[in-house]
Amino acid sequence: MVSFLIYLLKVCMASSIMVMIFRLMFRKENLLQFNRLFLLAAILIPWSLPLVTLKLPAAQAFMSLETGSMLTFIHALYDHGEVEPAIHTDHLPVFLFFLYAGGLFFFLMQLMLSFISIRSLIRKCTTRKLYGQKVFVTQKDLMPFSFLNKIVISKNAEKHPQLDLMLDHERIHVKQRHTLDIIAAEVFTAMLWFSPFAWMLARDLKTNLEYLADAGVTANSRNMAAYQATLVSFAAGFTPLLLTNGFNYTQLKKRMIMMTKTMQPGKFTWKFVLVIPLLAGLLFAFCGKETAYDIGETEKESAQIRSTGGGFSSMPDPIFFIDGRRYDDGMPELDPNEIKSVQV
Repeated sequence: MVSFLIYLLKVCMASSIMVMIFRLMFRKENLLQFNRLFLLAAILIPWSLPLVTLKLPAAQAFMSLETGSMLTFIHALYDHGEVEPAIHTDHLPVFLFFLYAGGLFFFLMQLMLSFISIRSLIRKCTTRKLYGQKVFVTQKDLMPFSFLNKIVISKNAEKHPQLDLMLDHERIHVKQRHTLDIIAAEVFTAMLWFSPFAWMLARDLKTNLEYLADAGVTANSRNMAAYQATLVSFAAGFTPLLLTNGFNYTQLKKRMIMMTKTMQPGKFTWKFVLVIPLLAGLLFAFCGKETAYDIGETEKESAQIRSTGGGFSSMPDPIFFIDGRRYDDGMPELDPNEIKSVQV
């Protein structure tokens, strides 16, 4: 249970760092496809990082310990035993685990109910073919949205003069399979419901999907002014649904600004160069590490000690260097207060 909570904390920290990198470096840039891939990576990669183990080069173990605990550690090595922890009952990990499980259950149930609600809504719709596109028409006053390969509009929106622009917008969501991104983001926030950065990531991902749909509509030689007017005309009066790619107007100003931006690859070269070592550092910081400690010059074997902890029962007889002097036959009787350094 404690191991799982530590794993969850590592995932949370790794995803938070990736979200901060995105917000500082790429959020306001017109690199929409790259941003989509980066945000999906920020959802998936943190879960695998703690499961990856890096094998570091062999090194000589150097123990920098306080003199009071130094001899205890050395004798534990020499006796091939493990230092037994004090036995006590700690209820905090149990409480945190069940608190997390309760939140996870709540948000996953909310997600499932939203999915059922959307499917039920679509089954009750009537179908029409408008502008060469099959659409589902509902009597409810909802904003136009797409879910998987289906486009849903309200009865009121059916008579809108710029309906073709709205359908183009939703067609791009369907073609690029944006619903899968949204489902991944919602599951991610459910699993890390306690992290504000997880919710930030989900919002940024959904906003970027709207940017992509906007870019697709305005790139098809359509009148940008007419499309922006359509956005404004639908800015209020419609109810959004969870899990859907909606004709979303809550960040209307940002979307209009993004429409007018042009991509200048040369301007972003330094950001791409910088993000590579940052991600490499992230990998090194949160993955597991395995180090082979060289016990001595004449030893043929080395002990494999995982950085995550563990006992020393598999180690061969250790050789000690105390204050630079080698001891092959075990620990001599020494005054702990006189020991300055130990190498094993």
